[in-house]
Amino acid sequence: MIIRFFKKAATLIFVAALFCGAFIVYQGYDMYSQGLKKMSLEEMRIEIQTKPVYTRLDDLPETYRDAVIAVEDKRFYKHPGVDPIAIARAVYNDIKAGSLVQGGSTITQQLAKNVYFDQEKHFTRKIAEVFMAMKMEQRFTKNEILELYLNSIYFGNGYNSVGEASRGYFAKAPMQLNEDECIMLAGIPNAPSVYNPVDNPQLAVKRQEQVRAQMIEAGYLSEGEHNNRAALPLGAEKQDNAAGVIDTSHTIDSDYTNADYANADFTNTAYANSETNSSGIHPEAMPEAIPEANDVQTASASSDEPDKVDLFFTQGCDFLSSINPDWKILQDFYKYIKELVECVA
Repeated sequence: MIIRFFKKAATLIFVAALFCGAFIVYQGYDMYSQGLKKMSLEEMRIEIQTKPVYTRLDDLPETYRDAVIAVEDKRFYKHPGVDPIAIARAVYNDIKAGSLVQGGSTITQQLAKNVYFDQEKHFTRKIAEVFMAMKMEQRFTKNEILELYLNSIYFGNGYNSVGEASRGYFAKAPMQLNEDECIMLAGIPNAPSVYNPVDNPQLAVKRQEQVRAQMIEAGYLSEGEHNNRAALPLGAEKQDNAAGVIDTSHTIDSDYTNADYANADFTNTAYANSETNSSGIHPEAMPEAIPEANDVQTASASSDEPDKVDLFFTQGCDFLSSINPDWKILQDFYKYIKELVECVA
């Protein structure tokens, strides 16, 4: 009797959770749809590219691009806009910390949030962000996404792009930045008011070393290339503000408060986005292991019957995509998860 009661209770809880999840997904999809109605992806691209100070990816030092990838999104060139591994790790760290300390957002998700959505932390926005990120991955190349991202993030002191921040903090164009300046600049957007070298020189240097360590871990720098010069701006004084009034609405996808950063132990990975974030302008130096051919053949030969779920996400989504292109997003995400599971297995 008691066992039957618990079974019914568990079933009701599961069904309720399923309905709640479905409702949140619906709300997120609606938010995503409304965002596209207000501004299409092409309009978003033009709005960013017509900024007074716009920097092409080819005009950025390779060291800077590598530093951004190492600290923001290590698997950038491998995921479809959403990184389940980073999300799982963020959930684990959130549970461990007892609060929302990590977000697991990719560069594409951060671009989607900064342009289309507010900075509030809620599940509906996260779902909308996922839909928008995967739509962006369909529309733009990885390099185009990275270029748009770097020209729309906030660096503190009113600088809303890498070009503005480079000229404002170091009085030079991005291509003229040296290694130390590139690494320091890459670390600022995570918490602009805390890590910018004008307001907090010491924290900026600590963050610089944190980014450098992540570049070594990702294979972009060797231990021998590590040097301890701090790239502080000239006289540690703020240069002419290229953007005018500080725009606090463009804060990056930071999941910590300023107080968290000010008191942070920089050796604690809970405060580092090293694993929340991915590769460089070229893929990571060490490719992930590819499953053995025999393993794949064995798995496929284990059952002669077609997988109904697989049929839906391949043939079914092909048909649905002809009616509504958004189904292609779900299909791409399924393929990515399937490949991920096969690699792990």
